Amino acid sequence: PFTDPKLSQFIEESKERVKLVFNNARFMTSKSTLKKQVGLLSRIVNYYEAQGGGMDKQTVLELFFNKDGTRFQLILDHLNGRNIISDVMDMSEKDREMLWDDAHYFELQFLQLLKVNVIAQEKQAREQRASTSIGSSNWLQQV
Repeated sequence: PFTDPKLSQFIEESKERVKLVFNNARFMTSKSTLKKQVGLLSRIVNYYEAQGGGMDKQTVLELFFNKDGTRFQLILDHLNGRNIISDVMDMSEKDREMLWDDAHYFELQFLQLLKVNVIAQEKQAREQRASTSIGSSNWLQQV
C-alpha cells in the first residue's frame, strides 16, 4: 500500500482512534494505547473489537465516563511510556487522592503500585524531617 513508513503508521493509528469523553475533559488516543495495561479500558476496547460494534476502519469509538477527567492525561502519559512519578509527587494531596480513585475505577495496577510507593516515600520524608528537627533541637540545648 504505502511505501512511506511514517505515512503508513499515521494511517494505521488514525484507523484505531478512541475518543474519551469525561464530564469536564475530552481526549483522543488509540485502541493500542488503551490496551497497553490490563484494566477497565483494555477490557472495553477488547469487548468492542470482539463484537465488531463501532470498530470498523472509519469509525471513532467514543467512550463516555460520567466522572472528572482532570487527571486522565497523566494516565495516558504513562500508557504512552512517560515516567509520571515526579508529576504525581508534585501533586497536592487532594489531587493524588483523586488520582488513586481513578486508578481504582479504571483498575490500573501501575497506579495502585505507585500509590504504595508514594505513601512510603512520604512517610520516609516525614520521619527524616522529624529526626532532623529533633537533632537540631538537641544541638540548640547543648549551646
